[in-house]
Parts: sequence; C-alpha cells; structure tokens
Amino acid sequence: MLTEYDEKMISRGNYKLGFSDGEEVGIQKGRAEGKAERNVELAKEMLADNEPMQKIIKFSHLTEEQIKAL
Repeated sequence: MLTEYDEKMISRGNYKLGFSDGEEVGIQKGRAEGKAERNVELAKEMLADNEPMQKIIKFSHLTEEQIKAL
C-alpha cells in the first residue's frame, strides 16, 4: 500500500528521490538513537565513578530524573 507521500512523489516524478529522503531520515534517526544510548552508557560509567550529578548532567545531556532512573 502506498502512503500519501509515495503518491505525491510518484505524481511529481520523484519516486526515487522519495526513497532517498526516507533513507536519509532513517540514517539520522539511527544516529540519534546511537547518541542517546551512548549518553546513557556515559552516565552509568560516571555514576559508577561517583561523579557529581551536575557533571553527569553536563556531559551526558540527560536530566537529573533520567540519571536517577538508571
């Protein structure tokens, strides 16, 4: 089943461009997920080393609540 976006791309003759755009979105999403996972791992390592909360927040870009949940 084609999405509305696919239909627009076909009607404009840009079907390959549509897939290319989707691929780029997928790559960006994967990078963001990887970065988020790394931030969590960094926070866990810093917690294990008894680093101050403010330092963990600064370097992991997580909130205090997110860090406490780890």
